[in-house]
Amino acid sequence: TPVAIVEEDFSNVVAWLSDLRRQGVVDFPAYLSFHPGILEEKFPLVRVVAANHTVLRVSGARDLADYARLIIETRTSEVVNAFAAQLIVLWEGGTEMTRELRYRGVDGKPGHSLMHWSVPNEDGSPDHTRVQVAFTDLGVLRATEERLRDVEDRWRLAVISINAGIWEYNFLTEEVFLSDRWKEIIGFLPSELPDTRAEFSARIHPQDAQRVQEALDDYLTGRSDSYSAEFRMRCKDGSYKWILSRARALFDAAGKPQRMVGAHSDIDVRKRAEEALRSSEERYRGLFENSPAAVLEFDLRGLRAWLEEMRAAGVVDFDAYVRSHPGLFEGIIAGAVLVDVNREALHLINAKSKEEAIGALPRILTADMLNVSHSLCHAIWDGRNEIEGEVVINAIDGSPRRAFYRWWVPSMKGELNFAWTQIVLVDLTGIKRTEEALAAERERLSVTLRAMVEGVITTDMQGAVLFINEAASELTGWSEEIAIGRRIDEVCVLRHEKTHESLPTPVTAAITGHVGVELPANTVLMDRQGGPRLVEGRCAPIHDTHSYAIGAVIVLRDVTESARLEGEILRASKLESVGILAGGIAHDFNNLLAVVMGNLTLAMLDSQVMAAAGRWLQDAERGVMRARDLTQQLLTFARGGEPVRSAVRLPEVVREAANFALHGSKVRCDFEMDDNLWAAEVDKGQIGQVVQNLVINAIQATPDGGIMHITMRNERLHASASRPLVDGDYLCVEIRDTGSGITPEHLPHIFDPY
Repeated sequence: TPVAIVEEDFSNVVAWLSDLRRQGVVDFPAYLSFHPGILEEKFPLVRVVAANHTVLRVSGARDLADYARLIIETRTSEVVNAFAAQLIVLWEGGTEMTRELRYRGVDGKPGHSLMHWSVPNEDGSPDHTRVQVAFTDLGVLRATEERLRDVEDRWRLAVISINAGIWEYNFLTEEVFLSDRWKEIIGFLPSELPDTRAEFSARIHPQDAQRVQEALDDYLTGRSDSYSAEFRMRCKDGSYKWILSRARALFDAAGKPQRMVGAHSDIDVRKRAEEALRSSEERYRGLFENSPAAVLEFDLRGLRAWLEEMRAAGVVDFDAYVRSHPGLFEGIIAGAVLVDVNREALHLINAKSKEEAIGALPRILTADMLNVSHSLCHAIWDGRNEIEGEVVINAIDGSPRRAFYRWWVPSMKGELNFAWTQIVLVDLTGIKRTEEALAAERERLSVTLRAMVEGVITTDMQGAVLFINEAASELTGWSEEIAIGRRIDEVCVLRHEKTHESLPTPVTAAITGHVGVELPANTVLMDRQGGPRLVEGRCAPIHDTHSYAIGAVIVLRDVTESARLEGEILRASKLESVGILAGGIAHDFNNLLAVVMGNLTLAMLDSQVMAAAGRWLQDAERGVMRARDLTQQLLTFARGGEPVRSAVRLPEVVREAANFALHGSKVRCDFEMDDNLWAAEVDKGQIGQVVQNLVINAIQATPDGGIMHITMRNERLHASASRPLVDGDYLCVEIRDTGSGITPEHLPHIFDPY
């Protein structure tokens, strides 16, 4: 809004006035006269709450805080007097006042405004926290009045001194004035044409009428700063003449036009010459814009001046001069002025307009252009005016464009015209991009093949290796450098896993049959060192674009590990079947043990029997108990359940199990057990069975007798990748013997339950 509006908080001021009343002040104007400095002192009590954009613009403040600071620091006596008037209104209980205010703006010029100060009413009470102050500029009105007088004087002089037709229109009275010269321009005598608006408007060419009206509306509504229009006007003889019409209007304070004065100039000769020139330019422009090649026009008059200065300075050997001045052509390129570009050139550099292309010229020209500039200067130095070659330029988005160029300096009237040099560019980017894409695709294929887990080998029609990826090199043991050129049967040696018979590579079968051929089941690949790899694979022919076979590709996949895993699964399945069988046997065996244990118990209750055979009965009881533990282990294995753990003093369990197993053998056992051994949380029956089995194995490994060593100690372990144990306290049991050891073929089965 053109009205400057400020919202201020007078609550502190009202509080001060209330305090004065409590102090007994009755005549406030008299109080002000007896305290001349009080206004300056209390002025900062007014706090600025808000201000519209017009306030900030007129005051020159950056923001609201800056404006609040300015009105305090730059206040004038006129502003202080206005503050005094506001205080008097508040003292008298008023809520509104209006007065003229003169001030000096941020540009130092005097200003004249009408200030309206008002206190809003909220719920029946004045709201002193939101006092509204509006400033209406009176300087515009005074200046308008002054300009009106000046315009009238200038108008009188213009009518007399210029050779243009003057017209005037009064918007209030609708009166029209047409000068004698205005009428003469279109072939009328002063008395032959009445001064009417209809006479004016009706003579404008129908094709120009709307455009003229739009130009007039734009000016009168403020969308343009002035009115100017070129149009055709019908003359007395019926012909049309080109007229240039310019006008200015006077507006009232509300922005409505009051009077408009303009002038008509005869531009018919100029317009016809322009039309002829435009027709010629359009023909050239049509050829220029529709050329299938990109065309850029450069102004290189600076280049010509530079070359002339070099010759004047005595330079004879151009190449020697260039070598002695590195970086010479950077300035020449920087000084090149892009004059024009055609549509194809804009498309080439991805620019939307000529202006965008000119603005982006430093980014469009690459280092390649230094060489082009060098070549152009060398050609001109040698008397030639054209060069051609390949160059890389940048599009607006930074992407490179490779093009074939031909640059020449046209000759006009026997002289080279450096103001209008042309470079024609034929875009090679698509061709180069296709070539690069093909190379990139070849590289991607190579990288993909090298990154594959499967081994890939390609051959020609004769079976010579053309390519081998890293996976195939690892499988076969042949490096790419050595394998290429060798026969596929030499690099890829295949055997049958069971019969060990040699198998031919299916390259020949795939090429001759034009079909893919699978490797036989149980195929083993023998690497260069003779190591076997169980593999699966397929061989397929490679065809050219005419479907003729040109070679073959064989893909090999190492399935050694997967075969091992399948064997483990099969073994687990067999163990599950064995577990079911073991569970049934354990139940039956438990029943038998119950009968034996019952009879032993009854016999041991007889004192006479115990006196005669007590030692053998106790040994039998211990044997039955161990048999019971064995059946418990069988049941645990059958169920797949967890052992029944409890805190056990392990030394007694280990001694008892070892001594029991050593009965009747030639092996002696030495025990070495630390003092204060920790209790172990184990399944007593299972740990005893483990010790007993290890002792039995030692006895079997030393049939002629020997020594066993059983050591027990406390250990505090930390987590390690080599042992699947968590941090904690452990009891370590080591059993060593002097026997022959376990044969290699039995080592894989040492943890099998049976």
